[in-house]
Amino acid sequence: MATSAFILARRSKAEAKQQTVPSCEAQIAECSVWAKEHGYDIRGIFQDNLTASRFSTKDRPDFMRMMNLIRDGQAEAVLVTEQSRLDRQLWNILELIELARTTPFKSIVKVRDDEVLDLYTESGINRVIDQANRDRHESELISQRVRARKKVHAADGRFDGGPRPFGYEKDGLTVRESEAAIIRECAARILAGASMNSLTRELNQRGIPTASGGRWQRSTLAVIFRSKRIIGVRVYDGVEHQAQWPAIISRDDWEQIQLILDARHMRKTRTVRSYLLTGLVECGACGAPMVGSGHKVTGVLQRRYYCVPEDSSGQKRGCGKVSRIADPLETLVTNAVLRRLDSEGLANAFGQATQDGDMQAALGEYQETKSSLGHLLADYYMERNKYAKDEMLKVKAELEARLEQVTRKMEQLDSTRILASVPFGQTIRELWNAADLALKQSLVRLLVEKIVILPGRTGSRKWRDDETGREWQFDYRNVQVHWKV
Repeated sequence: MATSAFILARRSKAEAKQQTVPSCEAQIAECSVWAKEHGYDIRGIFQDNLTASRFSTKDRPDFMRMMNLIRDGQAEAVLVTEQSRLDRQLWNILELIELARTTPFKSIVKVRDDEVLDLYTESGINRVIDQANRDRHESELISQRVRARKKVHAADGRFDGGPRPFGYEKDGLTVRESEAAIIRECAARILAGASMNSLTRELNQRGIPTASGGRWQRSTLAVIFRSKRIIGVRVYDGVEHQAQWPAIISRDDWEQIQLILDARHMRKTRTVRSYLLTGLVECGACGAPMVGSGHKVTGVLQRRYYCVPEDSSGQKRGCGKVSRIADPLETLVTNAVLRRLDSEGLANAFGQATQDGDMQAALGEYQETKSSLGHLLADYYMERNKYAKDEMLKVKAELEARLEQVTRKMEQLDSTRILASVPFGQTIRELWNAADLALKQSLVRLLVEKIVILPGRTGSRKWRDDETGREWQFDYRNVQVHWKV
């Protein structure tokens, strides 16, 4: 019977630019010809452009999809033009070796060398690992050369490429005066007290595009004024260098702007963190998310949830017609949550909640990592030469660090761990009163899907909290709590 196989191609942007590696299409064609000549049955073709960190897999969706299919027993071999196209990191090579022990997968084929690396045999495993070590070493040398080149360029104050910066021409050196004038205008407005949100909306209303031709976002504008490029400074690895391009605003103005932005960020952080129901409250008139926002009433700051009519860029977001005072709303929802936590259905509620997406994914990652730690290292590395053992120790440390990271993630997701440790006799209310905001938010999200605020005349009805005795002009009938099933 024909051997079932996948074809994998990979080419980074740097390789494409330098033409050092054939295109993915050329790699696939080469593998297809070899497969036809040798009677392999191609069950899938996968290709990725490796653009992010070499320690990341987020930019290799096809590779991860292929690995999942191999785990499911969908192929016996992977065809690549050369092993480095598969992966330069030992981690993924180790997993393929393990999969050869537990699934039908059995070989890596390097079609350019006409070589089949049989992962059922000790010699095949050794050759794959030796090549992975060489590829990893080559990758590190490339990274060192790139870092050295960037360091030299930074010291010379050169523009190191990338998207065109707003305020400058494509060469990164010549000022584009029409955009520089916009930067100076915005700088003066910030120093005079204008917010980034208002400036963003105004730029969009005036039809002024970003450097890429798109609409402005608050974050896009903030990046410009956080960067030292606009004061003629090149920064690399935390060290400043005099840039070859001219400044657009003075350093004194730039530093004053940093103080203003820092102060605003601190105020915003404190405000956002003080809202228990952030991300859960929805406008009953238009369905848009409502946000926490402070408003002064007779000189006193009043916390409210508000349906925002537009975002920071001026794009329509909600109707802007619905708002509610935060304190009675949060008290009402808190009382409802605590009643459910005290009910007989508590165990079922938590049992269901801990099976939800994030926790389930974390549990899967934990089990996978623990399995890798227990099998790969023990099975393939304890009897190898010193260099391989050093690699084993390095990968072991990486696995253990990943295991610890996943464990911390599960601890953050699983709010039930707190309830399980509640001393006998302590009430849910006592636990709640002693908890910090993060834990309270976690407990609310465990049970509540969303909270819908219906339109209604504010202050038309009084509501009293029996627990504290506080009273508000607040109509609880316009609040709908949607519980998780």
